[in-house]
Amino acid sequence: MKRKWIWGILMAAFLMVGTVGCTIENEPAKKEEQPNQPVQDEVQEEVQDEVESPTEDSNEAVDENHLGAGTITIYSQNEDVSDFEKKDVSLEDITPENILAELSAEGVLASDVRVLNFEKKDMDGEQVIELDLSEEFNRYIKEVGSAAEYYIMGSICNTYLEAYHCAKIHITVNGQTLETGHAEYPGYMVKFA
Repeated sequence: MKRKWIWGILMAAFLMVGTVGCTIENEPAKKEEQPNQPVQDEVQEEVQDEVESPTEDSNEAVDENHLGAGTITIYSQNEDVSDFEKKDVSLEDITPENILAELSAEGVLASDVRVLNFEKKDMDGEQVIELDLSEEFNRYIKEVGSAAEYYIMGSICNTYLEAYHCAKIHITVNGQTLETGHAEYPGYMVKFA
């Protein structure tokens, strides 16, 4: 009885190996019959390579501040410092530095002001911007009156918030809270009206 049981197991194993062997041998024939269809394994490998590529993921993080070519709205103050003016500008690459250059060209701030750091991030479910400017901005804004300061800050805030589709912006100078003599800007600001 034991022999019949062992013999049954061996026969079942033999049949299973034979069936798997036949299946493997027939697969190449199926691929040859349908040459115009992509091979499933190759497609899966390509998709997996795209998903797992660490270089591409790290480049996306770096390029998040570079929006590519496009048109943005530059805000500035009008001649009598009583309202905002808007001007659509086309840029080859929308970057924090290029936006700052356009603001400078419109007379919003001095041409020697530089972007030291720019970060777009998620905070409490909202997209926000951290913008750190050079010391030249602090010197420039302290030389203007309170009405002009309002429109300078508003122009910077509105331009960056619209360009990067964010809800709030925090502007600092050399990593420190911006203090102008007229106001202090310790936290996040929303779009100016």
